[in-house]
Amino acid sequence: MSGRASFPAGWFVAAGVVALAGIGVAASLVLGFVSAYEAPVRLLAPGTTSVEIGRPGRYIVWHEHSTVFDGRTFDLPERLPHGVQLEVKAPDGGALRSEPASMSVTWGSVKRAAIVSFEASTPGRYTVSAQGDAPPFVLAVGADFTWPLLRAIGGAIAAAVLGLGAALALALYGFVQRAPASQGAGPRVADGPEAERGRRALGEDPTRDPPGIARAPRPGPVAGAAATRARARKASFGQVKSSARGTCNPHPA
Repeated sequence: MSGRASFPAGWFVAAGVVALAGIGVAASLVLGFVSAYEAPVRLLAPGTTSVEIGRPGRYIVWHEHSTVFDGRTFDLPERLPHGVQLEVKAPDGGALRSEPASMSVTWGSVKRAAIVSFEASTPGRYTVSAQGDAPPFVLAVGADFTWPLLRAIGGAIAAAVLGLGAALALALYGFVQRAPASQGAGPRVADGPEAERGRRALGEDPTRDPPGIARAPRPGPVAGAAATRARARKASFGQVKSSARGTCNPHPA
């Protein structure tokens, strides 16, 4: 039989399941963000368009300075043409406060630069207007995906790290369970004057044990003396018994 216990394969299986679970959670977070992403509404400016907003939140007005719109190619600077005025109105017609935004995004061959952001507090139809004496350019209005993207990426990294870390811990725990099985003390070597003479003939030190060999323990002084006395008593008893047999023989030769 092997000197080691059989490897606990169940720990490896558990480690693989945990690792796959962590990777699956990470992938689901990323896919959830991608599936929830809504393409922004695009418009040709100068002009006015309405945007239907179904979920309250922060929205951004982008300048698509490098894009294709209605078969026409645009390759403009990131900043809006000079003199263009942007205005966003709520569903009730009231003007909304907008704040300057600074962010750039490249999505395939489309390049966008954030112009302003506004807060949509209620669902409804919002109006975006860009007015001014400028050549045509393209705007896009969409939800701010910065924090949802960061949450998805952070959650995916955390899930992957936790899953792989737990899998590694289970694999290491299973590995250390493969402890050596209990074994005997190993072979012993003969002891005594003849064995020592043989080791001297081989050029070995008779006072030292070979590596990996356990020598039978030598009897201590007290045990050796007791064994000598026992052998002496046994020999004396044998002599007395023989003498008694010779004395009590009724039929001498």
